[in-house]
Amino acid sequence: MLPCIPLWLGLVSIAAAEVADIERQAVEYRRAIRSGEVVVKCDYHNSRAAELHIWWDGDSFRQDVSRGSGYRDVDVWHHGQYLNFSDKLSDNGHKIVATVAFAKDRHSVGITKPNDARRVGMVTDDFLNLVHYPLDEVLANPARKNTELRPAELAGQKCTLVTITCLNGASVRAWIDPQRGPSVLRMEGEVDRPRGHHAASVAIDLALDEASGIWFPKHARTESRTAGKLEREEDCTIEVISLNQPIPPEVFTFAGIGVPVGWPVSDHTRPDIDRPLAWDGKAVVTVERAADTARAATRTNVIYLAGALVLAAVALVLLWRFFSLRRQSS
Repeated sequence: MLPCIPLWLGLVSIAAAEVADIERQAVEYRRAIRSGEVVVKCDYHNSRAAELHIWWDGDSFRQDVSRGSGYRDVDVWHHGQYLNFSDKLSDNGHKIVATVAFAKDRHSVGITKPNDARRVGMVTDDFLNLVHYPLDEVLANPARKNTELRPAELAGQKCTLVTITCLNGASVRAWIDPQRGPSVLRMEGEVDRPRGHHAASVAIDLALDEASGIWFPKHARTESRTAGKLEREEDCTIEVISLNQPIPPEVFTFAGIGVPVGWPVSDHTRPDIDRPLAWDGKAVVTVERAADTARAATRTNVIYLAGALVLAAVALVLLWRFFSLRRQSS
């Protein structure tokens, strides 16, 4: 009997290695998508809705949030800086001041983390709450008691079922398709809380991005219940514009955002400047300089318009002469 113990321990260690490998592969498959552009549309059971246009390239992120009100909220993290812009007017009709700050100071200026589209389906939470979770919050997280691995089938698709018992007592099940990625097809989580038994799930529909050859979620359905009562439900649709393709650097700038010339700006990276600042189309400058730039642009536009009107008048005269000569010759 005793000689069987080393063999049994060996099989356990092999199984543990297989679990760690498939989890790590699923996480790294998403993490390897270094750049991308997607449009995420989220619908909730309480009729709220949001649409996010998201770009990322390495450590640079931008998200434009629209809630159907005709205005944008834009957040950008780029080269250690944070930019915020909203073209919504305040209650008194004034422009909302755009913000420049160091990303490391995000807590002092109320900055939130970016919504990373690569997290979709990797955690059993709705999309707008994924800012609170790293990509390896569940899969490949070492804070666990044990794991199990077995073949399974989900909606006719052969996959691998990984069952995880976390140190906090939560139980997590993840269905992973090794042929498409590997990618997560479904994840379920359960834990006992003071308010009652909490259960959450996310189901994923995958699509192949032909240009990059990457499998990525095209639809995610998230649901959570406590003591049997529905607390949150979300349908999330993801349209991939590009994956692992170059993102133009100007996307992560005020110019790329399309901030209008003259828009007021609060620049927390230059506390020594005590004069009002504004965007002049190329840089954050004093309000006076931005106004000079706007006046110069207006003068240039007037000159171009006058030139265009003169050319149009000349063209009309030439056309009139041309047709007059044709009538005389006939």
